Amino acid sequence: MRRNIVRHKVRAGEPSIGTWLASGSPLAAEMLAHQGFDWLNVDMEHNAIDLQSLQGIFHAIATIDTIPFVRVPWNDP
Repeated sequence: MRRNIVRHKVRAGEPSIGTWLASGSPLAAEMLAHQGFDWLNVDMEHNAIDLQSLQGIFHAIATIDTIPFVRVPWNDP
């Protein structure tokens, strides 16, 4: 399992830098992850990103140290 750099930085009192992804494109996610961000937040709440697109996004950034976060579209388990 890869190290969660965001968790490490928060515990050390250091800032972490990230950005939001409003596109369901795995290519866009991979390009953003290669820019050196610590985290990438995928916004499913206000965009047309479904679970299949999310899976592709996660696969696209799986080999990069960028940590994915997801803003879920609903509050229902």
